[in-house]
Amino acid sequence: MIKPRMTACLTQLHLPAFAEHYASQAALAANEGWPYDRYLLGLCELQLAERDERRIQRLMAEARLPREKTLDTFDRVRLKKAVDRQFAVLLEGDFLDRRENVLVFGNPDLGSFCTTLPQA
Repeated sequence: MIKPRMTACLTQLHLPAFAEHYASQAALAANEGWPYDRYLLGLCELQLAERDERRIQRLMAEARLPREKTLDTFDRVRLKKAVDRQFAVLLEGDFLDRRENVLVFGNPDLGSFCTTLPQA
């Protein structure tokens, strides 16, 4: 009687990961001797991971980016040498560590100019 009510409550609270995993996590917690707070932390982490995944999927769908276009399929031969050098620098990803914004100018098929701007 508790399991159906628990699932209903968790669904009503919009905690689908809790509803899906609470029983298996409870069994794991009992096996491993986890305290209640560790059990709840595990469920919270599962819930947050699923929310992040759903958010990413929603944003990807909203962006309507073509799925077949990836860096592996990008033809760098078509780029001008200067642009290709800038592209290679971007691929290293150092701008992420420096928290710099990247601006890209130009039409996709005509080449482009790219620069990074340091954060103020």
